[in-house]
Amino acid sequence: MTLQRPGLKKGLRILLWVLTDALLVNGALFMAQVLRYSDNISYQFFYNSFRLAPVMTALFLFVFWACGLYRTMWQYASARDLVRLSVSTLAATVLTYAFSLAANAFVRPHNLFLLHRLVYLLLWILSTCLVACSRLLYRTISTRARMARTWHANARRVMVIGAGWAGANVVHEMQRGSYGHCVPVLVVDDDAARNGTRISGVPVLRGTGNILKLASDFQVDDIIIAIATPWGDLKTLIEKCMATGCRVRRVHPPQEIRPGPGQRHQVRDININDLLGRPEEQLDMSCAGDFFRGKTVLITGGGGSIGSELCRRLLPLSPERVVLLDISENYMYDLFNDLCRSYGDPHGETLRSRLILCVGSVQDTERLEEVFGRYQPQVVCMPPRTSTSL
Repeated sequence: MTLQRPGLKKGLRILLWVLTDALLVNGALFMAQVLRYSDNISYQFFYNSFRLAPVMTALFLFVFWACGLYRTMWQYASARDLVRLSVSTLAATVLTYAFSLAANAFVRPHNLFLLHRLVYLLLWILSTCLVACSRLLYRTISTRARMARTWHANARRVMVIGAGWAGANVVHEMQRGSYGHCVPVLVVDDDAARNGTRISGVPVLRGTGNILKLASDFQVDDIIIAIATPWGDLKTLIEKCMATGCRVRRVHPPQEIRPGPGQRHQVRDININDLLGRPEEQLDMSCAGDFFRGKTVLITGGGGSIGSELCRRLLPLSPERVVLLDISENYMYDLFNDLCRSYGDPHGETLRSRLILCVGSVQDTERLEEVFGRYQPQVVCMPPRTSTSL
């Protein structure tokens, strides 16, 4: 099997962009002539534009290259990239005008290079619009293709709560693949002005009080609360989300944000502080420690919000082992990695003997019998889970 070198693919992509830009820039020059002269087009000006076109094309491509437009990942383009593109076309247009003035000075009294000044202004506007549209079209096609691949990979369907800046960032980053095989299918917000709008193609609906029905109608697997609100203000909303039985996470609230790249948009599982609305009280766990010490504990739904929190609480109580049973292997794997970091065990060598991950459903009788027969748990913890079917 022959492997393609990454450099060849990148070089081909740049070559295609260069050819596309050359065609678009020359098309912009032609359109500028037509718009300037309308029905009274002088063939002399077209001849001038034909003479100027090779130099103009070279100047535009050179400026685009110097400004890094061919090093930009346009599938992730932002408003800043579009501004940079507009400045690049302006600089290239000014250089083209300067060249036409200088070249025409050597061929006077004949006008062989100079065009009407309005043509240059139209050239800048049209070239900016055409090149920007080509980049936006590429981004749209890339996003849809990436989402289609994710859908075919049996991705988890995600409901995002909050259509503000935090919610929009979660949707954009999810569509870029930052959340793995997850697809945003719905954004929920109580602002009436946002109802019926869309964020990157994802519909925005009103009604956080109707979370259960929306989660059922859209077959939601995960919920991400993207509201930058201090502790306690989301208690009721979190309880409604957890009642759906979905995995519930939230964007870091302002008081948890630490300086550093990417920290602002990270999400985490719901913890006890979110439900209490205050810092948790540290209770005397000696009685609980005596009860769980040396026993095998089975936690069903171990990868969910409550199950994962139970696991974090039980491990310090020195049980012989904790067996997690969850239908989602990804959730338990994320929890295992998080615990490895917490216990300073990056490879999980010590934790692996105490924490057992089992994939399966509590509705699968044969799987339950297999887990009970193999590990023989003395304590079973079953976090409450409400079906999303209405």
